[in-house]
Amino acid sequence: IQVQSVYALFVDNQNELWAGLSNGISRVEVSSPFTYFDKTNGITGIVENIKRVKGKLYSTTLDGFFELTESKDSSGQFMGANFKHYKWPKSQLFNIATLGDKIIFGGSGGIFLFEDGNIKMIYSTAYCIGVVKSLFYENTILWSGLGELGALKLEDGNWINYPIATTGKQEIH
Repeated sequence: IQVQSVYALFVDNQNELWAGLSNGISRVEVSSPFTYFDKTNGITGIVENIKRVKGKLYSTTLDGFFELTESKDSSGQFMGANFKHYKWPKSQLFNIATLGDKIIFGGSGGIFLFEDGNIKMIYSTAYCIGVVKSLFYENTILWSGLGELGALKLEDGNWINYPIATTGKQEIH
């Protein structure tokens, strides 16, 4: 839907939903395939970010880090999909960034790296709200948090933090 204001709804003879908006009309194809995932599929908490990396779907929520996994029978036939919840870190997690095939996300307690099925902390900070790959510097992630702004750079296998700004206790998004 193009805007948040919907003034009229209509279901046509093909069971498609039409919405009258302040700037036009939107057609919602409710009969098209749609899959909904929730706690019955293993994902909990408010979803903060979703990212597809190398064909796999990952999500950060206020309950942690999740990976969508598919189930197949012995013949390889698709049976369904559920989210795997990584038990660590047990904190609120927010944005996801990628650096090559590395997945980096921030949250309460720091900045984390997911690689080869494992999670490790790469920088400890009280609260990381945002992470984004630098457009200008190779192997660098820019991050923001509670009164902090920095750049994390991968140098010779080690993550080095370069502080950019300290502002007090305001959240930097």
